[in-house]
Amino acid sequence: MTTAFVNRSDQLFGREVDIRRLCDRALQQGLTAIVARPLMGKTWMLTELARLLSEDGQYLIGYHESKGAESSHLLYAVSNLYSRWLEDSTMREQAISLWSRHKDGLVPRIGKMVGTLFEKLAAKPLESVGTIVGKAFDGLAEAQSDLLGGGLKIAPLPYDQALSLANLVANISGRRVILILDAWEKSPSLRSEFATLEAFLRHLDDWSPSHIFLAIRNPEVDSTQVNREAFERSGDLCRLSRAAEKYELGPIDTTNATEQKRITTFLRGKVNIAKDVAEHDLMHWIDGYPGVLNFWTSEARRRHMRSAQDLRDEAANAQSLRYIEFNHSLKDLKDDRRTLAARLAFFPRLDPDRWAVFERLLMRDITSTAFVELVDVGILIDDPVPTFGHDTRHVAARHWFVEHSKALIRRTGEELVEALAAGITGINPGSVPMFEALVACTEAANQVAMQGPPQCLIDAAHAAYQRTENICSPSFDQYYPQTLKRNGSFAVIISVALLIRGITREQRGDVEGAVADYTTVIELPGAPPELVAQALNNRGIAKGQRGDVEGELADYTTVVELPGAPPELVAQALYIRVITRRQRGDGEGAVADYTTVVELPGAPPEL
Repeated sequence: MTTAFVNRSDQLFGREVDIRRLCDRALQQGLTAIVARPLMGKTWMLTELARLLSEDGQYLIGYHESKGAESSHLLYAVSNLYSRWLEDSTMREQAISLWSRHKDGLVPRIGKMVGTLFEKLAAKPLESVGTIVGKAFDGLAEAQSDLLGGGLKIAPLPYDQALSLANLVANISGRRVILILDAWEKSPSLRSEFATLEAFLRHLDDWSPSHIFLAIRNPEVDSTQVNREAFERSGDLCRLSRAAEKYELGPIDTTNATEQKRITTFLRGKVNIAKDVAEHDLMHWIDGYPGVLNFWTSEARRRHMRSAQDLRDEAANAQSLRYIEFNHSLKDLKDDRRTLAARLAFFPRLDPDRWAVFERLLMRDITSTAFVELVDVGILIDDPVPTFGHDTRHVAARHWFVEHSKALIRRTGEELVEALAAGITGINPGSVPMFEALVACTEAANQVAMQGPPQCLIDAAHAAYQRTENICSPSFDQYYPQTLKRNGSFAVIISVALLIRGITREQRGDVEGAVADYTTVIELPGAPPELVAQALNNRGIAKGQRGDVEGELADYTTVVELPGAPPELVAQALYIRVITRRQRGDGEGAVADYTTVVELPGAPPEL
């Protein structure tokens, strides 16, 4: 079941004006980019906004906070929208009824997926609505391949599908659609999502009443390249359209006497030492920064604060975004505890779904008591999923290791990267989480100065998202042969990267370079049949463009005869071979290939 938005109104202070402004924005067609420094309470404010809008009765909400390990941030937000919509039994019955009567005109682009979803819901299955919706949307997150163009990538949610999915919800439910993309700067599909959002703003009239909120970390405080890119692209969206607005989330308002009283009462109920401090001093030390409240009320700090000076010092730590407890707690850990902490610090921040996928990898050779002990000493929070807590605290833990135990976190990171890469069997649903996690490890890899084969594997993972700058560099050619020698299972991710590099080179006019990459994939021991087949088809097309017709036909024939080649790639090879044979006057051979395509199980209908 999809988790309801938590009512934190008793713990959310000084945001009445901000929430009222964002509620007004929700009534307008468009986009709002909310920008704030770490620990300003973006997530709590957004979930409170979502709760209020949900209870209003005229909105349906899709919310997702990126952990940096999803193929498409937007896709997960839309999936959440569908879960919240269809978990309401009345709206679910209405949706299934309308779909059965008007499906031909509702969602032409993704009708099959939605139709299957509604059929499963109508069958009264044992699985929860959220599980059924999640599985349906996982299908959209799988790899996409442009059969005739030779393209291959992990799929973000394209514009036409986003439009169809959002409009379906709005048209059937009669409610406004709100999509909230929290921590947008972490989205691995940032560039693709920017294109979708740009199209959204250019064609607002095509959309039913909708508003999109982006939450972005202020790059002036955390100036990584990823954060700067998200900030700059949100600015581009706002320049593109008057329907887009950037909203700078400032300090919380503590000037109101009633709000001051609420904060003081809350603190004194949570932190014993606060009972001995004047309200004026508490407000002065908070200074409009909710991160101070976060620091003061955290379990790890409450144990050690004994005086008003301790409160003041922790406020200063919050203002400078330091987590000094790590200086004491991390350095004294035993080897296996420190190793687990280093793994979690290097790895993207986890949620329950990701923990289910990566638990075995992260906890290998570590006992469960290590997690409990890390909670007991205040390093991890008391939660079913091992986490340092807030994203800022997660980053601070990583910084501690980089500063004080760099060799350990680098070695740990390299082991994790290689384990993730070894788990990739192709571009398929089972491998997508591995690709996502590798891409999400990029910032950590940069911080520990990762080089050689592990960095080569991260660069190869980026290629699946059409980020080809690094795999086109000389360093990739230098290291990928070493990477292959290190572990034969790396042939899969390297063949993905080389295939995509071949496509990139061909698009740039470097046909010789493209053919060389395709040939490497074809001859690479351990390359999956589907990638070999794609490389053969692409090489055949390139040979044909160079006038090597015999070589072209030979490659297509190899695909047709290749054990394990996917039917759609076999059909593609046969279809292009038909064209080539007709051009050579071999009508009989062309007819034979046509017949084979028609009779081939699994061949795409368009072929």
